[in-house]
Amino acid sequence: METVLAGGGVTTLPTGPRALGGYVFAGPADYVTPVDADRPELGRLVARPTLPADWRAAVTPGLSRALAYYRARMAPSGAVSPIIVYQDRPAPYLRGSVTGGGMLLLQIGGVWRVPRLELRPERDRLLAHEVFHLFLRRHDVADFPDWLNEGAADYAAGLVMRHGVPPALAEVQLQLDLCVTSLGDRPLDSPATAARNRMPYACGFVAHWLVDRALRQGRKDDDAALFALWADLAAQDGLDARTALGRAVARMPAAARALSLLLTSAGTDRWALWAAAVTETGVKASYTAGPDPRVRLSP
Repeated sequence: METVLAGGGVTTLPTGPRALGGYVFAGPADYVTPVDADRPELGRLVARPTLPADWRAAVTPGLSRALAYYRARMAPSGAVSPIIVYQDRPAPYLRGSVTGGGMLLLQIGGVWRVPRLELRPERDRLLAHEVFHLFLRRHDVADFPDWLNEGAADYAAGLVMRHGVPPALAEVQLQLDLCVTSLGDRPLDSPATAARNRMPYACGFVAHWLVDRALRQGRKDDDAALFALWADLAAQDGLDARTALGRAVARMPAAARALSLLLTSAGTDRWALWAAAVTETGVKASYTAGPDPRVRLSP
């Protein structure tokens, strides 16, 4: 929709039925421009006209890489053309969010607005995370739990950054520490388990690490099988996420046990059993009990 008021043109995005799916922009038409005029497939940017050109130049490579990576692996039924809404924040801030309708909100402030090379990986990873949500939503006819939605997006973003290489144990350890601390002895895949801080991101990341390890066993060492799983999962209405991931890891029984312990088990011995199962997959895991319990990974 576009109309004209006294102050000039006003436009609304997205249009049609997609406008009912989440974020909507209604404002000056000159706030909406292509991310890159020579590459319409990168989508549109909603931002004040005075946004520095160097920010566009800094964000374009990461957005382009994420879009190309996911398009090659998830083959959406319709075009994925992001509408990126840029919001300035006064303090150092880097956050993204996505709702239906294909709109991606980026809130950036402070040092993150500066196109410095050392900050680019985190900006690019945020873009890859949020763009994955756009692809999964384009497939999505299911209501996924947070641990699957956010864990899959975090894991997929890492694959984009590493060109399909699995995460190093140091990265898995960081996510596992956050998961153990925030989840405790509660089951992850339970409506009664309230999310705490980054719990669904970290625990979901660990769950997808287990699935990725199982899917690569005895196959070509790439991420094609994992992306195919995500696409199939999202395309089937009513399919239980826990069941689907469980089937995917069935070829590696130890990984299947570790996944089940993470998703459904509860109790004080859960992490000790989890560590034992992970060790059987070929990654040594040792559990330390106490007031600050921890599972330590090593090759």
